[in-house]
Amino acid sequence: MEKLSDETLLTLLEDTDSRSSLAAMQLMLKRGDLDAFVAAHQDEENPRLRRRIQQLHNVARLRQRRAEFIEALDARSMTFWQAVRSLSLIFDQRYSEMALDQKIEEFLNASRMRQPSGEALARLLLKKNFEPPRYNEMFDLETYFLPEALFSGCGQPLLLCALAKQVCKMNNWGGTIVLYSGKFMLQTPDEKILMPEERWETLKDRETTRYHVCSDQELIHTYLAQIAAACVIDDQPYDLCVFSRMMTTHCGGQVSDLPYPLGMLRQKGDDGLHVGGNGKE
Repeated sequence: MEKLSDETLLTLLEDTDSRSSLAAMQLMLKRGDLDAFVAAHQDEENPRLRRRIQQLHNVARLRQRRAEFIEALDARSMTFWQAVRSLSLIFDQRYSEMALDQKIEEFLNASRMRQPSGEALARLLLKKNFEPPRYNEMFDLETYFLPEALFSGCGQPLLLCALAKQVCKMNNWGGTIVLYSGKFMLQTPDEKILMPEERWETLKDRETTRYHVCSDQELIHTYLAQIAAACVIDDQPYDLCVFSRMMTTHCGGQVSDLPYPLGMLRQKGDDGLHVGGNGKE
């Protein structure tokens, strides 16, 4: 097929017929010089054209982030915290890496403890209103990612444990995420086990048969599975397709092999062109 000129592609991109602009976007995403094209035309006068060029940039960035995540996951070179950060950027494309890292740094700088201890950490997390979502918001997808947790303090227990562990690290202290009786908790170096679902109270009696120290790989796989399940419950088909495709790519499978509703999804939408919310058009 003959390569279309930039002028032709720009004409198609600004077409009011969405079928023409979609066809142009799909062609552009196959080009090796997409970054240069976006840089050259991101300030076009036509607002529709600017919006669609920005969308192309977002899709290309999303693809790169997904590929980098899966590569690191396959190589087992990723920590759980790195996975949380990467998946938050994949979910919420309004944030650049620099912007999210700045939010994280601000949070950690405001989380210093004079004398680190389990009790001091629990008080700090309570002061910051770190708590799981309420029952009617239990599966809200935003609560699985850093932007919402850093903004409001509301987050899933596993995410809150990851943030609490980073607070320990900032204070030159340790911290381990554990699974006890089916719930994620944080164990501190002074042998306190803090329970995010119980206002960070300390676990009193521990039965060793119900206690498991989680590895990074176990936490990442669990986190991904939790996100995929929340996508179904929260009715987020685009995000369900994105995160399920990442899981199946990592495992060497296909989304079409999965049960409903995933088996019903086709390639359409994988390019990121049929989306909404969180900066995704």
